[in-house]
Amino acid sequence: SAPVSPAGASAGGRAEGTVYSKEYAGTGVDVLDAAGFKSQLAHRDAAPALVVFFAPWCGHCVKMVPEVAKAAARLGAAGVRVVAVDCDRAPEVARSLGIKGYPTVKFMARGRATAYEGPRTALQLAAFAQGRARLEFLMKHVDKLLDPIKAALAGFLRKK
Repeated sequence: SAPVSPAGASAGGRAEGTVYSKEYAGTGVDVLDAAGFKSQLAHRDAAPALVVFFAPWCGHCVKMVPEVAKAAARLGAAGVRVVAVDCDRAPEVARSLGIKGYPTVKFMARGRATAYEGPRTALQLAAFAQGRARLEFLMKHVDKLLDPIKAALAGFLRKK
């Protein structure tokens, strides 16, 4: 794990829970450890992210890095992060999500994961993430619209 400065950023200017990975160095893709995954992605208020779960010894994972980097460049403008989780460093994350093989790609939003099973090209990865991000945006706004109705209904039912 990377050393952490008193300000909460780890050495090298990385956010807490973000670790150095030679596979993703210079790509614009943050690599998270277990603490970073939990604090940045595994909660209801988490921003949407395309997440690549990888192992540094996996040839398919290494081969996929340039496509993931291109997808990150496309998705940054759409407000969707692209991150990677080194499952050798964070095996508990892989276990908790039932990940059995690498690379595994999931879209994370509001603490929930959606599996991606399509081609591992930048264009397809970005299209999948953009589609899921649009859906999450709509669901978030539907929830906001329904909150007052739910509260009124709960109040009505308590009076009965």
